[in-house]
Amino acid sequence: MKSNESLRTLQAGRAFAACSVVLFHTGGVIALPKYFGVDPAPWAHAGDSGVPFFFVLSGLIMMLAHGGDGMSRQSALLFCWRRFRRIYPVLWAALLVSIVGNQALAGGQWSLPAWEIVKAFLIVPSRPEPLLAVEWTLRHEVIFYLLFAILLANARLGIALMGVFFTAAAIGVFVTYPFPLGFWTSPYNLLFLMGILAGGLLLRLTPSLRWSAAATIVGAGIFLAGWIGAVVEAPFMKAPGSVLVFGVGASLIMIGLVGLERAGRVRTPDVLVVLGDASYSIYLIHFLAASALTKVAVRVDDIVSLSPVLWFIIVAGGSVAAGMVFYYLVERPLLARLPPRPTLRPVAAPAQI
Repeated sequence: MKSNESLRTLQAGRAFAACSVVLFHTGGVIALPKYFGVDPAPWAHAGDSGVPFFFVLSGLIMMLAHGGDGMSRQSALLFCWRRFRRIYPVLWAALLVSIVGNQALAGGQWSLPAWEIVKAFLIVPSRPEPLLAVEWTLRHEVIFYLLFAILLANARLGIALMGVFFTAAAIGVFVTYPFPLGFWTSPYNLLFLMGILAGGLLLRLTPSLRWSAAATIVGAGIFLAGWIGAVVEAPFMKAPGSVLVFGVGASLIMIGLVGLERAGRVRTPDVLVVLGDASYSIYLIHFLAASALTKVAVRVDDIVSLSPVLWFIIVAGGSVAAGMVFYYLVERPLLARLPPRPTLRPVAAPAQI
């Protein structure tokens, strides 16, 4: 498989992950006592499974996109630039929206220690999240990207550091530590390894149609069992079991779907591709949008009473729509202004004397 091959199923995976998290947070916000105080969608309690799906996708995409890159400092620097370009500017815009929103709600009296704001903008390990509730996942992503960049620059050092990173995560499956050690031993970090292994398999092998279909079905079955188990609070879905179940399910699903797409047996609908393109914006903005829309919904409900389920649908749909607006008005223009490769201005030759 070529590392630069465009796969629509990856975008579908992104769309599923983002929308799952939207459903999870929308239900949680509406159920708060200060709003409706009623859980409108108990089945959405497993929507946080979108996070493991995202992490698996990250590892898989890094392998597919860069697994064939040469090991050099130039490759590592280009990788860092592309990750910075993709992650930071859009996040900064979302953080500014959060700051402005908090100031407006607090009547200009809201304040936060400067160091907390700096940590949010740099995406360094932090707890709790001071500005954006979903940023905790990006903190894990950035550490993984740094390790991957080191791997591209120096294979031996990168493998050693990743070995330590994933070993610590494996220890975290059995022992829970408080922050900050808990950040480094988080089982969530194992999901990147699952994605790397899935991506490596797809780079080196061409799964048959039968094996691709089987992987998709088995993966979907595992993921669905995990979803049901999370909703009914089954013992096997208590942390870290839920992370591992959803991770294995997501890995098999994506291996299977990519194989089926390569065989021409799967065509991803355009709407999922568009949602996948906008998934980062949806992920960053949806919680802010859900909170704002629920505040409006509570006031409107005093005039026109609707069922919490209907409000759930309206708020979830509005949150996705807000993410789409952010994508078209902020993310796409920002990415268009930043070159895919860092450009250096040529140094003028000294004048002849």
